[in-house]
Amino acid sequence: MKQKLFILFAMTIALISCNKKEEVENTQQEQTGSYVGVGVVDGDYRMENLKIDFLKSDSIEGAYQLNMYQAQFAANMPVKLDIIIDGLKYENNTLTGNNIVPYAIMQGVRMPYQRYIVTNLKFTTADNQLKGSLNFGLYEVTYEGKK
Repeated sequence: MKQKLFILFAMTIALISCNKKEEVENTQQEQTGSYVGVGVVDGDYRMENLKIDFLKSDSIEGAYQLNMYQAQFAANMPVKLDIIIDGLKYENNTLTGNNIVPYAIMQGVRMPYQRYIVTNLKFTTADNQLKGSLNFGLYEVTYEGKK
C-alpha cells in the first residue's frame, strides 16, 4: 500500500513539474514577435521606428535570434542594413549573447559581418516590450520597442 501511495505521489509531482515547464515555455513563446521602437547608438544617433523581430533561430536548434530591419548606425552611413543576430539564449524573459558574428542581408544574400562582432547583448521581454542593449564592435546600441 505504501509503495502504491509513493508511486501516486511521484506521478503527481512529475505532472506538476511538466505543467510548470510548459507555462514557462508558453510565456517565453508569447514574447517572440515583431517590435517597433527606437535604437540609440552611443547615446547620440537615434534610429526611429526600428523594427526588430525576436524569433526562434532558423538555423540553431534551441536558440533564438534578433532580426533588425533597415538599421542605420550613423547619419552618414551610406546604406541601411537588415541584420541577423543568431545563437542567442532566452531564459526567464531575458535574451543574452556574446561574441557573435552578425549577418547582414545584402541584395538578398546573408553574409557574415565580421567587422562588428556583437558583445554584451542583453534584452528583456515583458508586457509586450523588448528593451536592452548590445555592442556592435565599438558601438553601443540601446533599444526600446513595443509589439
